Amino acid sequence: MKKGSERRNSWPRLKAELDKRRWHYQRIEDKLTPGIPDLNIHVPGQGDVWIELKYLDTLPRTDNNKVTIGLSREQFIWLRDASQAGRTVWLMARIGRDWYGWKDVDSWNLAKHPNPWVDLKRKVYKFVDIDSFLQLLEVGGIR
Repeated sequence: MKKGSERRNSWPRLKAELDKRRWHYQRIEDKLTPGIPDLNIHVPGQGDVWIELKYLDTLPRTDNNKVTIGLSREQFIWLRDASQAGRTVWLMARIGRDWYGWKDVDSWNLAKHPNPWVDLKRKVYKFVDIDSFLQLLEVGGIR
């Protein structure tokens, strides 16, 4: 399956889980505000969560192989500034069937350029599916 169509297939899965929970969310397609994340979710009892979504076909064969997450400079700046202002912000990448999340400035900085997977996975949270990530948000884990 091509990268573009697989990326589009990630959204219906995420949307279905959000709808099942009846959470308010907004998918953002803003060409006028560079860097703004793809999704804002209001988690009842926890507040808003901003998420930048990425997709990669597969994990590298070895930990030393380089991975390009594809975070732009503008996206990095938005995530960094929002996090420093006290917002809950995640960079989420669906890689193959699994979901990976990063929520700190050092990780986001690595995600701007090709880097060995071993460096990127040092601070990664791995989720077997998007439901696991949403459950974590629901209980206020990893804010």
